[in-house]
Amino acid sequence: MEEAMACVSPTVAMEEADRLWAEAERTRQQRDHEAVLDYLQSCGAEGSGEGQWRLARACKDVALHLSDKKEKEKLLLRGLEHAKAGEAMDPENFKLALWKGIMYGQYSDFASIGDKVSGAAEIRDNFKRAIELNPADSEAKHCLGQWMFALADMNWVGRKASQVLGLKGTYEEALELFEASESDEPGRYLKNQYMIALCLKKLKRFAESKEWLDRIVMEPVNSPDDESTMVEANELLQNVIKKM
Repeated sequence: MEEAMACVSPTVAMEEADRLWAEAERTRQQRDHEAVLDYLQSCGAEGSGEGQWRLARACKDVALHLSDKKEKEKLLLRGLEHAKAGEAMDPENFKLALWKGIMYGQYSDFASIGDKVSGAAEIRDNFKRAIELNPADSEAKHCLGQWMFALADMNWVGRKASQVLGLKGTYEEALELFEASESDEPGRYLKNQYMIALCLKKLKRFAESKEWLDRIVMEPVNSPDDESTMVEANELLQNVIKKM
């Protein structure tokens, strides 16, 4: 099997990995995400930047299924190392900057408070780097928008502590990034549309928020992520209506 994999061109191997990943995203079954990781390991994906960011993604996907915290931490750290190694191979590849930022964020759940704070800037800077390398990438803008929103949504003490360390995010900045992501790829992420509505609600722009939410609740549900987003959107819609 491995000898046969070695005969497959890198381009074909990555296309097959993406096909397997798309199927795993559809089913959200652990065995299907594990199949993606197994395939990438068997086809020599560690030999290229394109393979390394896919390995990082696969490690994250499998880790999210694990209940054992130590095993989960180990796999997320491995994913982060894949992203770092890939960036060393291919520093101009925006996907590696994006996935290094994502993996730092995922792994931060296991870090100390001090490491989480110091790592926040690393996450932000990697998302910014991904956008610099590919200004049309909607995913990096969405991720940076989530980072900005998380800071803006902290309590007063958290915001002040973050500002002392040079970390700042506002709902306005988050909204701008989510809108830019939507402009680049309209309708790609139902979650991105929801975040636009949520930012507008936080900014007390209730009529605009409701317009987005009315649109979202009419959208088809195509994935488990869409299902959870639809629940959130319906709850937010009721909240916004009460505010109007």
